[in-house]
Amino acid sequence: MEWRRGWTYELRWAHGHSGVRSRTVDSTAKLRAVVEWARTNPHVEKCSYTVTYELVGTPIMACPAGHSLLQRKAAQPYRTERRMNRLHCRACPGHDRIVCPECGATVYDPPVTFGCGPIP
Repeated sequence: MEWRRGWTYELRWAHGHSGVRSRTVDSTAKLRAVVEWARTNPHVEKCSYTVTYELVGTPIMACPAGHSLLQRKAAQPYRTERRMNRLHCRACPGHDRIVCPECGATVYDPPVTFGCGPIP
């Protein structure tokens, strides 16, 4: 998996026009076009935006040794779950830290890259 950055904007309409529109764009060029359009439109009362991140891709399901990262539940042994905790990071929104139930290897999802490291 990997983090994908986007911008969520919200348009609040003036009285007489209904609702609030909230959408997400994936590039600064698209965000700039929306903001410029909102500035020239007399029916838009307020335009605000924030940076958002979402995880895309398939999650890691096996450790480097090939063991499954799924563990059996103690109360329901016929069910499995992924036991992980979210770690904060200096360069991205974070990583899921998963410990392999068989060999004890630590796996980070998304993988830790250059300039990116979990903060203990």
